[in-house]
Order: sequence, then C-alpha cells, then structure tokens
Amino acid sequence: MALEPDQRISEVVKREQSRLRNFIRRRVPDPRDAEDILQDVFYELVEANRLLMPIEHVTGWLFRVARNRITDLFRKKRPESFSLVPQVRAPVLGANLGYSASTRHTI
Repeated sequence: MALEPDQRISEVVKREQSRLRNFIRRRVPDPRDAEDILQDVFYELVEANRLLMPIEHVTGWLFRVARNRITDLFRKKRPESFSLVPQVRAPVLGANLGYSASTRHTI
C-alpha cells in the first residue's frame, strides 16, 4: 500500500532527524543556528514534495541541502566590507631613497 505524502515525510523526518542534526551540529557552533538549519532542510523537503519534485535519494538530498545551508550561514556571517579597517597607504617606490619625483617611478 502506498503511503500518503505527509506520512512519507513524517517517516523521513523521524528516520533522519538525529543523523542530520548531528551532521549540522558538528559544523555549526551555535546550537540555535544549527536548529534553524535543520528546520530549513525539512521545510525544503516539504516544499519539494508539495511541488512534486522527484527526489531519488532522499537521505543524500537532505545532507546536500544541509551542507548548502551551512555554507550560506557562513557566507552571511562573513564581514561584508573592509570599510571599517583604517586605510593604510602603501609607500611610494623609492620615496625614502632620495630619488627625485621625476625618477621615482621609472624602473
């Protein structure tokens, strides 16, 4: 007898939740972020099922989505710009060697 889609999703969640949570927790230091990623992964599964997207290897798909969400998290937490770092000007080549301004840049 074929299982209803909701029942299949429930069974996948029960079967894979612990392994997936451990996979995420080993890579994400903040437990809240890890739990958010886990919920996002299962939400993606529900959406894929709702949109009738074929998923042949559900476990592999779940772990791939989790890995992608972890990558997204670290990209989001990366500093956005270097504008907060004081600007340091590089010294002009030959500036302190006594060359005149006209010969400084000709090498």
